[in-house]
Amino acid sequence: MADRVTVVDKRLGGVEASILSLREFIGAEIQRADAGRESPATSAAAVTSQMDQFRLSAKKVELPAFTGDDPVAWIT
Repeated sequence: MADRVTVVDKRLGGVEASILSLREFIGAEIQRADAGRESPATSAAAVTSQMDQFRLSAKKVELPAFTGDDPVAWIT
């Protein structure tokens, strides 16, 4: 019985060591990912700039006023 307890203690120690190394690895990966990420303000500015470019490049189309008589003829 004492041998079984010793074996379980050793295996539990191995599991604890594995968990510790996994926590360190995940922490390092999170720091690496955060370092490569751009700030939200920069990202929002880029999206706004792209939307402004699209708005400026889009051409406006004038449609005749819809009187309610014939929608197919109005849109074609």
